[in-house]
Amino acid sequence: MPRELTKEIFINREPDLLSGEYEFIGRYVGCDAKTLFKHNKCGYEWKFRPRNFHDGKRCPRCAGVERLDTETFIEREKDIQSGEYEILEEYKNARTKILFKHVVCGYEWKTTTNNFHAGSRCPRCKSNRTHIKKFNK
Repeated sequence: MPRELTKEIFINREPDLLSGEYEFIGRYVGCDAKTLFKHNKCGYEWKFRPRNFHDGKRCPRCAGVERLDTETFIEREKDIQSGEYEILEEYKNARTKILFKHVVCGYEWKTTTNNFHAGSRCPRCKSNRTHIKKFNK
């Protein structure tokens, strides 16, 4: 049975919350219930669904002011920083597929940066859990 998601678990899996750029100041009722977030950079507070934050949506006041680029995307993704994954194409936007490489198994595939940020990883290793074990020996 899956663990129930709590506010603490949600915060711990979101780099932008851990870094202090954003604060989750409302109550966590569920991923689809609006709650209060704060963007510490501009001070704006707004009600927002945690699911939308996890999907990569951020401060509505700052939207469009600061465009995400390849370097910024890499900085917010721990799996890329650790060297487990590489981006093989330039970031275009959150909904355009770009080429990723899983360094552990060498597989390359295209996915959107939104999907990658939301937790979508190597499709080869996902379909074959023992595949990772072979490469880690």
